[in-house]
Parts: sequence; structure tokens; C-alpha cells
Amino acid sequence: MSFNVTCLVFSLCINKQPSLLDCVRCSLTYLICLKTSLKMVLERIYVVRHGYRSNWIVDPSTGEYYANIPSPTGIASDPALASYGVEQAKQLADKVVTLDPPVDVIYSSPFYRCLQTLKPTMEKFQEEGRLKDEMAKVRVDNGLR
Repeated sequence: MSFNVTCLVFSLCINKQPSLLDCVRCSLTYLICLKTSLKMVLERIYVVRHGYRSNWIVDPSTGEYYANIPSPTGIASDPALASYGVEQAKQLADKVVTLDPPVDVIYSSPFYRCLQTLKPTMEKFQEEGRLKDEMAKVRVDNGLR
């Protein structure tokens, strides 16, 4: 069985502070593996990095993470978006709903900032009645191991 799919990938990266190129490499490698296992034809892949996030500090002597603003998950290295990142997420949603070909499947990192970036897009899809059965759920993945 083979089918065409357009994917939207939200920062599937295992690095702590990856460059955009690192995110693209991880995402594409992951999707190539996925394509092979599902025998699907990827028509187009849109790769998106999360919005601007709150900061954290690493103590160089211990390697422990500290955050000035508490994280919703309680993990210092998993901060929420800053207000600018929330605005970026809304702008991204406006763009994603206009993409052609439209998005069929969405994958995301489990980090809070990635899911928070994705939220306005899913709300827009819901408003427009574009959530199909397969698209109604976001596929959360930890990335490559």
C-alpha cells in the first residue's frame, strides 16, 4: 500500500540547542525511516522550528539546568514560549493553513515549546473543519535514538 502525504514536522531534534540545519537533518532522517516503514510517498515536507522560548541557564560546574521562569512541565530545560514566541506561533498558524499542498500529517517533539508552537495551528485547522481522522492527532516523537 502506498499513498501521498504532506508532513509538517515540528523540531524533531535530539540536540539541546540545535541549529536549523540540525533540525532539518534529524527531521528528514526520521521521515525517511518513516517513509520506508509505511511505504508512503512524501509529496512535500515542511520543517518548522519552535517559536522563541524562555531562557534557561546551565551551571558549568554541575551541568544542571536552572530557569528564571518556572517551566509548565517542571523541567528547567523545557521552557514555555516567550511572548514573542507566542506571536510567532500565531503567525505560523496563519501561514500553515494556506500551504499548498495542505498538511496531511503532523509530527512534533514532545518538548512543551514545540507543542505550544503547534497549538494555534491545530486551533485554526479545527475552526476551518480541516481536521481529518488521521490529522486530528499530532504524532509526538522523541526523535532519533
